[in-house]
Amino acid sequence: MKFRIAAIATAAAFAGLAAATPASAAVEVGVLKCQVAPSVGYVVASERNMRCWFTPTHGGRTQHYTGRAGRIGIDFGVTNEAVLVWGVYAPTRHLTRKALAGTYAGASAGAALGAGVGANALLGGSHNTIALQPLSGEGSRGWSVALGVTALSLR
Repeated sequence: MKFRIAAIATAAAFAGLAAATPASAAVEVGVLKCQVAPSVGYVVASERNMRCWFTPTHGGRTQHYTGRAGRIGIDFGVTNEAVLVWGVYAPTRHLTRKALAGTYAGASAGAALGAGVGANALLGGSHNTIALQPLSGEGSRGWSVALGVTALSLR
C-alpha cells in the first residue's frame, strides 16, 4: 500500500515532465533488462516486482537491481512473467555503480490476448537525469489491457 501511494504521488509529479521534457540524457550508456513477476490488474492500479540487469555499453560489470513497478490508469487482466528491455540514456557515459537506483515515472501502454506487447518510456533515477526508452515491446503472456502512468523504483 505504501508503494502504491508513493507511486501515485511520484507519477503525478513527474508525468508531465516525462512526457513534455526531453531528458538531458543524451548519451546511450547501456541496456536495462528486467524480468517481471506475474500480475493481476485491478482496473485502476497494479504492482509488479522485478529483477533487473544493467549492461553498460562502454564496458564495465553488469549491475543487478531489484525493482517494483506500479501503474495507475486502466489496467485489467492477468499476465504471466514478462520481460522489459530499455535503452538507458544519461548526461554522460560515465555512471557510478548503482546510478540507476531511484524512482522513474512516465507513460505506459500494453495489451495481451495470449501473447502480449507493451511499452514504457520513463524518466528519473539520479536527479531525474536518466531516461529509459523501450528497445523492444514488453513480452508477456496472458490477457490484459493497460494504459496509464507508471512509476518504477529500482534499488
